[in-house]
Amino acid sequence: MIILPIVFLNIKHGTNTILVLLFIGAIIFLAKMDLNTFLKKFYNQSHVVIIFVLVAPTLAIAISQTIRNDFYPNNWDAPVRMLLCVPIYLAISQGWLINESKDTVIHNWIRWAVPVALISILICRTFIPATNWGGYSTTYFVDPLSFCTYTLLFTFLAIIGLTYNYKELTTTHKCFYVVTIFIGFYLSGTSGARTGWLNLPLFFIILYAFILKEINKKQQIFSILILMAGLVVLMSTNNLLINKLILGWQEFLKYKINEINEDTSVGMRISFYRMGFNYFFERPFAGWGDLSWMGNVNNGEFLTFASIETLKAARHGFHNEVITHSVRSGIWGLIATLSLYVVVFYKAVKGLKMQLGGQHKLISISILVTIIHLFLTGLSTETTNLTFLSAFIGILISVLLGEQKFLEESYQIT
Repeated sequence: MIILPIVFLNIKHGTNTILVLLFIGAIIFLAKMDLNTFLKKFYNQSHVVIIFVLVAPTLAIAISQTIRNDFYPNNWDAPVRMLLCVPIYLAISQGWLINESKDTVIHNWIRWAVPVALISILICRTFIPATNWGGYSTTYFVDPLSFCTYTLLFTFLAIIGLTYNYKELTTTHKCFYVVTIFIGFYLSGTSGARTGWLNLPLFFIILYAFILKEINKKQQIFSILILMAGLVVLMSTNNLLINKLILGWQEFLKYKINEINEDTSVGMRISFYRMGFNYFFERPFAGWGDLSWMGNVNNGEFLTFASIETLKAARHGFHNEVITHSVRSGIWGLIATLSLYVVVFYKAVKGLKMQLGGQHKLISISILVTIIHLFLTGLSTETTNLTFLSAFIGILISVLLGEQKFLEESYQIT
């Protein structure tokens, strides 16, 4: 579990392997519990809602395929990864994997594993780069959009670790954090993608509201200078990211509602979304599966705003997490996707309102930053279509919410 962030973007199939091992370990841990105790502990609203979040993607596929009478096994690959995380969440919520010093997995991830992961990702991208993505820069098996997203998320978590634990850290550890934060911004900014960077302003707001506001002025100034210096160095040494962001805004402004649009990155995405809405309302309960909607691709309404190339390009995905699953599985996919964002966001806010401090607050802040990041990323790309991404998100959510729940129950007992 501790090495998951290091393995995630560096070793192909590594995340799925860790998921299977954790699933087996969690089943063994839970099997030792008395059945009555098990049912009593987990049959309550807070656990059931989270279990639903992990089960819902598989349920959505099952229900929609049953209605269509169209069984397609490939659609089950990614959702089942989330399903396997149910026992992992249940075991972690009972203190599984928390060491004798009561340090949580999240605490160890943020303190050591995530910064080390950023260094290892830099090494992997340098010596085993992807060669099939043209001008994009990523590790050998990760698509550039995911690479940009998760290196930036790891950078945010490293910043949280530095600022939240600032008083406890040695000078060496602070320097270690600073170096890895610079590396994280560099990795994401030079990937050639811009996915996830929409979260940067919101991250700064969360950082100030829940961490920087509670430390002294000297520490605030130090933290802000580190962040600004990292971004300035990134932008001054590589203007690719800022150019991509400006280009994206220009493409957005050029989009026309009732005229054929150019096949630009942003323009095509907006057209995908409009197509997706149309497909969803045509089959709100059955969904379309993966590509059966292609028979309607030459819809006259679509031809008023999208080129033939754009209409066909949607077969690679609608580049939006909510729309993709809504088209594939109808309202069941919509419910499954929205439940992830809504429930996890609610748990983060509720946790912060409890004001339990310590590791509980660190976890709640991490949950908030992570789910907002995933939501904003999901506006422009699919986040759970690939099995290794689904496995990672499932484990991440299980650990965050499981350890949050464990600490809350421990606090109530004491």
